[in-house]
Amino acid sequence: MELAEIADFLDDSRAEAREMAAEAVAGTTATAEGTAALAALDGVLPKLLALLSRAAEAGCAAAASHAAAAAVNLSQLP
Repeated sequence: MELAEIADFLDDSRAEAREMAAEAVAGTTATAEGTAALAALDGVLPKLLALLSRAAEAGCAAAASHAAAAAVNLSQLP
């Protein structure tokens, strides 16, 4: 599955799909190459921020945690 397809699941209607996508995106940001690839995708950061805003919803805490890690890593780009 390509990175853009994974990112599309960040706003899926199912909490478990959002969590898995956020975990994959956060893992991708562990490398400079992965972070650069994510930064090149349109709409990833807004989807991550939307997950953060849903942290208090049932079943969303883990996805929000992964989204926060990914957003922090993305913010390290020059």
